[in-house]
Amino acid sequence: LPLMSNDKKTKDQDFILAELTYSLEGVNFKPDSDQLIKGADKAILELIKFLQANPEIRIEIGGHTAAAGTDDESSRSLSKKRAESVRKFIIAKGINGDRLVSEGYGGSKPIADGKTTEGAKKNRRVEVRILVE
Repeated sequence: LPLMSNDKKTKDQDFILAELTYSLEGVNFKPDSDQLIKGADKAILELIKFLQANPEIRIEIGGHTAAAGTDDESSRSLSKKRAESVRKFIIAKGINGDRLVSEGYGGSKPIADGKTTEGAKKNRRVEVRILVE
């Protein structure tokens, strides 16, 4: 990957790929739906560019709901459908589906207090985890 050095010249560096998780900012859905809202594709298109440039990488797409701590069948099902919606979008853009796994976590992995509007907004997210084998 090109990395910036202190002299601001781009250099290619080798590195060991670690299993990391990234939040896809701006990927949102209609309420209680797996339908992406307008503008949600921007972050997904950036992810597609990354996957095109790195054909050996596999990822997990994880859906999370706003309900902090709620891990019932309904929230897991909705989060799984949302992750699968993102997966299908990526496949439709030419990425091999064998490289993509989708998972629904419901509200089992909150990153904020889901009792506040802002916290619920942060918890309602799609994350990508690079899978290292």
